[in-house]
Formats: sequence, structure tokens, C-alpha cells
Amino acid sequence: MNFIRLASASVAAMIITISGANIVNAKQEIERSARSSASSTETKQSSANSLIAIVDKEARANGVPVALARAVVRIESNWNTHLTGRAGEIGLMQIKHQTARGIGYRGSRSALYEPATNIKFGMRYLAGAYRLAGGDTCGTVMRYQGGHGAKRMSSAARTYCSKARTIMAAN
Repeated sequence: MNFIRLASASVAAMIITISGANIVNAKQEIERSARSSASSTETKQSSANSLIAIVDKEARANGVPVALARAVVRIESNWNTHLTGRAGEIGLMQIKHQTARGIGYRGSRSALYEPATNIKFGMRYLAGAYRLAGGDTCGTVMRYQGGHGAKRMSSAARTYCSKARTIMAAN
């Protein structure tokens, strides 16, 4: 009888030891995962901050209000650098290759996915729309979305303008 109790106690001790080791391993794995997740979050935050810095720099260089520039990027791509639109629009500012070529771009279509390049030429185009609209937000986004020659405020342009104003007011 004592032998059975002793054997049971030994088995129980082994289970506790193994469980304890598993708990320690699980705890270490959770901590590793949390550090990795925090690092990933920090990397994403750092990347987002660098995109914002590029947008702000190009907006100022082209005479576009920073809040308007940020609103356009948010509406066009929600800060997704890899986005391709239905009509072939590319990257953060959803600029077409042909449009970029019309304002001095000489690179490949795929190179427009590079954020700094996309923002540089997208901001040039937005600046042209801003000048043509005399600084009016709705006129600017109408011309950015519909082309510099756009004259009529479509329902899509009204919706775009409303979104832009809302985003600008929130920042």
C-alpha cells in the first residue's frame, strides 16, 4: 500500500514538474510573442510616421495644405502603398502612370508603387488641382479625382469633398 502511495506521489511529482516546465515554456513563448508583436507594431508605426513625414514634406514643397494632402491619401488608399485601383491607379495617391508621365515622371509603372515617388508625383498633381481651384477644397478634390479639366461637381466629387472635410476637421 505504501509502495502505491509512493509511486503515485512520484508520478504526481513528475507531472507537476513537467507541467511546471510547460508553464515556464508557455510563459516564455507568450513573452516572446508579445515582444515580437510589439516590435511589429512599432515597425508599422514607424513606417506610418515616415509616410506621413513624406506627405507633409511634399505638400509643403508644392503649396498644398498638409491637412488636405493627408485627407486625399486617406481617401484614395487609406495609406496602403500596394493598392491598385480598378482603372489602373497606383499606390498611396492612386495616380495613373499616364498622369504621372504627363507631369514629368519618367520611370516604370511598377516604380510608382514606391511611396516617395508616388507621393512626389501625386502631390504635384494635387497641387495643380489646388491651384486651378483657387484653393477651394471641393474644387481641388473634384479636379484631383476627375482630372484637371473637370468643371462639374458630380455626386462622387461631392461625396469625396465631404469625406475630405471630415478628415481635415478631425486632424
